[in-house]
Amino acid sequence: MTIMTIKTKLALSVGRYISSLGIEIRKPITHIEAPTGLGKSTFILEQLSQKKKILLLCPVNVQVAQIASDYQNNSRVQCFTNDSQFNNLTGDVVISVYDKLATLLE
Repeated sequence: MTIMTIKTKLALSVGRYISSLGIEIRKPITHIEAPTGLGKSTFILEQLSQKKKILLLCPVNVQVAQIASDYQNNSRVQCFTNDSQFNNLTGDVVISVYDKLATLLE
């Protein structure tokens, strides 16, 4: 199986966020990299998740906890830190720390 890598570099001017770029994600596995505060999570949760189911992996528990707090009234968003227990995945958007991925996939 051949794995294709497509890299696209986009530039943001001061005061703009990723959601303002009009990005369309067409690949099932996509890596978005940008400095803190440029709207990666917001883009995924508010735009991309309207069309697709999403698994968003974060490096640290505090980041997942912040997103859980911000989206606590949104039944489509399901967040798991290392301390979280769960029975099944019901959210359209599942957010977890990297370390919990293997458990989520069981």
